[in-house]
Amino acid sequence: MTTRVLFVDDEASILKAFRRMFYRRREWEIHCESSGEAAIARLEKEPFDVLVTDMRMPGVSGVEVLRAAHRLQPNLIRIVVSGYADEEAALRAVGIAHQFMDKPSEPEVLSAAIERAQALQEALSSERVRQMVTAIPNLPPVPEVHRRLLELMASNRSDAEEVAALIETDPALSARIIQVVNSAFFANAAPITRLRDAVVRLGFSLVRSIVMQMEVFDAFDLAPSFLRAQQEHAVKVGRLAREIAPADLADDAFLAGLLHDVGRLILAAAAHSEEETDSHHAIVGAHLLSLWGMPYPIVDAVMHHHEPNRLGPQLGISEAVYCANTLLEGEEIHSGLLHRLQAWDLEDEWKRKRDAL
Repeated sequence: MTTRVLFVDDEASILKAFRRMFYRRREWEIHCESSGEAAIARLEKEPFDVLVTDMRMPGVSGVEVLRAAHRLQPNLIRIVVSGYADEEAALRAVGIAHQFMDKPSEPEVLSAAIERAQALQEALSSERVRQMVTAIPNLPPVPEVHRRLLELMASNRSDAEEVAALIETDPALSARIIQVVNSAFFANAAPITRLRDAVVRLGFSLVRSIVMQMEVFDAFDLAPSFLRAQQEHAVKVGRLAREIAPADLADDAFLAGLLHDVGRLILAAAAHSEEETDSHHAIVGAHLLSLWGMPYPIVDAVMHHHEPNRLGPQLGISEAVYCANTLLEGEEIHSGLLHRLQAWDLEDEWKRKRDAL
């Protein structure tokens, strides 16, 4: 089956490089446009499987192309190629791109990103997964406080007082935030007792992650000892993934680590066997997070946290979560992944960080 890929960039040399990169990929049908206007016109007339776009172009920007693509072809895989960290951060916040690649990108890195995004999309939309998930009673809805927190943060007018006021509507969440900020992990000189101060110290992104995890775990009626063990493991994976990931991805790696085993909770609540849970928890968890509209990199990390052969060649969120989970389960990181990441010299450092948790 042919994959139709649309590349958008105002520099002719970049488009020529894209064609040269992938001319041997017979299963890919490459199309190029040199402006945002032309790209949107093309998207209005023709179906594509993948969009790869630059951000800074004269006239219609990459953001406008992405928004049009999301509206016109919702299932289209949307990849941004950019050399600007501020653009990437802004796009992560609004969630209209699936992947972010540095400019210029190596052919094998871009190829791997496209292939992995396609594999994830196909897996999540498969009939087998749909049947498995729809058979589960009482699938939890999107966590309410987390949803309102995201809306507040997306307004660009939120401050620590407003975020603290929202969290204070849930006493258990408030206590958890205070507990986390005073833990050894954040090493404060003096104890923090005010929720507003805790929000400032942790930052909005970490607060969002903690709220999300707590609401997810509270949604399941399971044995307290089981939930406690799962939560402790999830927090450790999140913390270690945050240490392993590149600095600009650390907060997302933390959230992905917190949620990586959410599928275990779903299947345990539905009384599935341990064998079924081990086999299917990753894809079930990824499917739920996808239904909730979680960002693609988080869903990808949950989906592949037991599949090192699908990871690399760059160290990102999924790789950090896999490595953190593997080390915390007392296993060795897959040698092939270490080779692809060129991270042989980092493994001992990651183990030291694991032992310090």
